Amino acid sequence: MRRILTILFILSITLIVGCSKKEEKKLNRNISLWKNDKIPYGTWFAYNQLQSLFPKAKITSSKKSPLEYPEVQSIFNSAEPGSGKSARIIIVREFMPSPNERQALLNYVWEGNQLLLSAFDIDNNFLDSLNLKLKNAEFSFEEDNAAVSSIENFETFALDSFYYPGFTYRSNFQEYDSTYTSILGRNSNGKANFVRIQYSNGGAIYIHSNPFVFTNFFLLHKDNRTYYELALSQFPERIQSIEWNEYFRNNSSRNSKNSVSRALSWALKQPALALALLLLLILLILVYFFDTKRKQRKIEEKPPLRNTSLDFARTIGQLYYQQHNNSNLVQKMAQHFYEHVRTHLNIPSTKVDDSFVSLVAFKTGIEQAELKSTLYLMKQLSEQPEVSDEEVILLNNKLESFYKQA
Repeated sequence: MRRILTILFILSITLIVGCSKKEEKKLNRNISLWKNDKIPYGTWFAYNQLQSLFPKAKITSSKKSPLEYPEVQSIFNSAEPGSGKSARIIIVREFMPSPNERQALLNYVWEGNQLLLSAFDIDNNFLDSLNLKLKNAEFSFEEDNAAVSSIENFETFALDSFYYPGFTYRSNFQEYDSTYTSILGRNSNGKANFVRIQYSNGGAIYIHSNPFVFTNFFLLHKDNRTYYELALSQFPERIQSIEWNEYFRNNSSRNSKNSVSRALSWALKQPALALALLLLLILLILVYFFDTKRKQRKIEEKPPLRNTSLDFARTIGQLYYQQHNNSNLVQKMAQHFYEHVRTHLNIPSTKVDDSFVSLVAFKTGIEQAELKSTLYLMKQLSEQPEVSDEEVILLNNKLESFYKQA
């Protein structure tokens, strides 16, 4: 009997130990933001919910560059706004477009289309073009339910808060132009992290600084899918096609540059490596200083080059002044103005209307009333058979003021 009890005791202990050694399922913390990933921080759910949110729209995915968008070229071929019935969604870790790609995206929105962008790190030049300034933050992992984001409810006009236990990123927009920028959502600190830049022709750019709110983990937690529905409800009802664009996620050249930057940042955070790099830098500076000091020859002073452009402009000005052909001079000033707008601001001048004035004012920051006054005076003087010296001087002062501000 004692032997049986001993065997039963050993079996019980073995069973208890075996159960206690069962590993708990760990959360996959890989942040992919990929539409095909069903892991917690993929965006499979967000992509596949688009068709149910927009049943009449055509949903596609693409890896095309913004320079390949067919809509971005039409703004140069016609002064009329486009149909504005498409939208593109970009959700990536880092958004670093080239100057041409940045301009192509702005052209796409100027056509009346919609662009939703969400990234942890956004190109400063792109933000500057929209008069935005983003304050970055540190990633943190909340074990308990933490307020991640709040968003405006278009029915109640109140901010609804949403929670989940996981990664959060409390970046915010600390500077923006309230005349055409609307705050749609805030982070857990009550600061703006979701904004909309609205254009007069119906186009809009939506920028969210916390891509975690579009991941599977966040949207599938309790009723958090409502956050996604409220965010995309900002799109107009006329939307006929929505493209999920992954170009900036798959751009290998840009990713390699960012990898080098991240590696250097990691190295500088290591005390030993940082000290070694500092000593190496000091050594290189000392070698350069003593080596150049020993070999440096005397540099002979050369007179500065004469600015012949100013001489030419002065000669042409004197010629017009002597001939006193003010009407021709005003026409030349008007031609130079429109050429400047086309080449420097990339705005077609085939049709000068309110849309033209709005685009020039947006790109230069000049008040529309001031632009309209300059355009009206230039048009009036161009049509006059006789133009006085005072009128030429007045137009010249207005144009000089424009060129300085532009």
